[in-house]
Amino acid sequence: MINTLALIHAYHTGTFALFFSSITDATCSVITIFHVITLLAFPVWTYLKIRKNLGKLDTAPVRKDIGFLYEGIKTKKSITANYTFFFLMRRLMTMTIICLLTDTPILQFIILLVFSKANVIYLLTYKPLATKRENRIEFFNELCILFNSHLNNIFLNAAIPYKFRD
Repeated sequence: MINTLALIHAYHTGTFALFFSSITDATCSVITIFHVITLLAFPVWTYLKIRKNLGKLDTAPVRKDIGFLYEGIKTKKSITANYTFFFLMRRLMTMTIICLLTDTPILQFIILLVFSKANVIYLLTYKPLATKRENRIEFFNELCILFNSHLNNIFLNAAIPYKFRD
C-alpha cells in the first residue's frame, strides 16, 4: 500500500525514475504495478462472470465455480446479482479519490458522500441481499456511515479554503 501511494506521488511529481534506480526498487515497483492492475481488473472480471452466467447463477456447476461472488445475494436480476461488483467499484473509487484528490479534502468528502447516498438509495430500492435481516443490517450500516459523513462535514468546514466558503 505504501509503495502504491509512493507511485501516485511520483505520478504527481514526475519522478518515476526514482522507483527504477536499483534492482530492488524496480522489483518492488513492478510488483506494485501488477498489484494495482489486479485491483483494477478484479471488479471487471466479477461483473463479466456474473453477466455471462446471469440466467444460471443458481445451478450447481456455476455456484461451484463462481458462487463466492454472489453468496447471500439475490440472483434473479442483474442489478442485485452485481452487488459485489458495485461494492468493489465503490471501494476502488474511494481509494482512487482519496489518493488523487489530496489537495481538496472538501471535494473528497462531497464525492464520498454522494457514493454513500447512492448506496443507501440502492439498498432501499433493490434490497439485494437474500434475507430481510441482512438487508436491514446493511441499510443500518450504510445509514451510520452516511450520518458519520455528515458529522465529518462539520469538522471539515475548517479545512475548506476561504474562496470556496461563500
